[in-house]
Amino acid sequence: MLLRIHQVAGAHAGRMWTFDQPVVRLGRMPDSDVVFDAHADLDASGRHAEISQRGDQWIVRDAGSRNGTFVNGERVEERLLRDGDVVECGYGGPRIRIELVPPRQASATPSANTEAVPIARPDAPTGVAQAMAPYVDESTEPSFFADSSTGPMQGGPWGGPPAPAPAPPSVAPPVAPAGPPPSAPPPPASAPAGGEKRYGQATVGMMVDDALQGLRDQQARTQRKWKIAAGVLAALVGVVCLVVAVALLLRPKPGPAPDIAALSVTNAPALWRLQDGSGAVFCTAFAVRRDLLATSGRCVMGIESRQTGGGTVQVVGEGGTLDVSRMWRHPQTPTTPEATGIDIGLVEIAGAAPALVTLSTPPQVAALRPGTTLLAHGQSAAGALALPVTLTDTEGALSYAGAAPYGAPLLDASGMVVGVHTGPATAAVGPGQGTRVDGLLGLLAGLGR
Repeated sequence: MLLRIHQVAGAHAGRMWTFDQPVVRLGRMPDSDVVFDAHADLDASGRHAEISQRGDQWIVRDAGSRNGTFVNGERVEERLLRDGDVVECGYGGPRIRIELVPPRQASATPSANTEAVPIARPDAPTGVAQAMAPYVDESTEPSFFADSSTGPMQGGPWGGPPAPAPAPPSVAPPVAPAGPPPSAPPPPASAPAGGEKRYGQATVGMMVDDALQGLRDQQARTQRKWKIAAGVLAALVGVVCLVVAVALLLRPKPGPAPDIAALSVTNAPALWRLQDGSGAVFCTAFAVRRDLLATSGRCVMGIESRQTGGGTVQVVGEGGTLDVSRMWRHPQTPTTPEATGIDIGLVEIAGAAPALVTLSTPPQVAALRPGTTLLAHGQSAAGALALPVTLTDTEGALSYAGAAPYGAPLLDASGMVVGVHTGPATAAVGPGQGTRVDGLLGLLAGLGR
């Protein structure tokens, strides 16, 4: 015996299914065989009931639903189904009509007419009469004598005076069997007054559970997002730490310390001292061309000041004592002790220097790092001075711990001049300052030398 199900009430009333499988599941879950609307048929549970086959019979069994399963208006846990029975999933919920079809008729199209099914109704008389009172589902039963706008048609289908109502057929009263009268079945729970849709406590509980589950799902998604963000942040921090570590490993190391004794001997012939007419030494100069000595711009200002006052200035070195012919200062030479700039000057001598220093290149100067030891090789009244100084800053001017005579060249470990000492002359005044050799190269280029 095949099972044919007609949905007669609910959001999808009018649907029909035919089953030959042993178990048919009813509910709002999408994997049910008969799926009710998940948003409109809220009186039905997700897993509401099952209809199973036992031989040629079909049995309906409640699957632990919240609002119960009703067969012909009576709440049941399990019931043998007969052809024409109406199963209601929750009071006021979706209803289906059962049709038992022999296998040979399974391919035939079912009748489109929906017959009234005798089930119990609240306003029917009690006892035997109640069981016989027909209940018509007005949501699916068509009316041929009603119009939605004008009400019942007058005069029957062809007009004219209203047709008299047919007399009810005479029905012989049932003969009561001997013995005590049968007890009447309990009437079903009354529907809410006023036609307003109301939900039972169990249905509200299910709706609250669904809302709480949605909140839990949202919280879980938020936690997953935070975990992903934390993982990305940790990865970024790890990458930054790795980059910093690699940069520290690859940074240039300070160069080797210069050999003071060797450089003193090598560069001594190129060093000159500037002294006034009384023999007082006030600056150091070093030969960069045969007739040009480099010194600081302030030393050139000292020569100009002495000559303006009527004094004389001479340069003294291994090449003898020579007079000063001309002088130049870098345009950005500072004019006060507090000012900063490119403190570089050139002195032209009336003679030839016996030896020249080797000037470094700008890229070599740019490669200097704090911690590198340089040699300040200068001249004083007592003779040549070779003073090691340690760089503390290489951005802009050179800064270092130590002092030397003004205008003394700053030599790296290879003996090349990387800058000019511009002050102070003693360590008690403050940290040493030097002008990079870039300014000297620029001044020479400007003079075409």
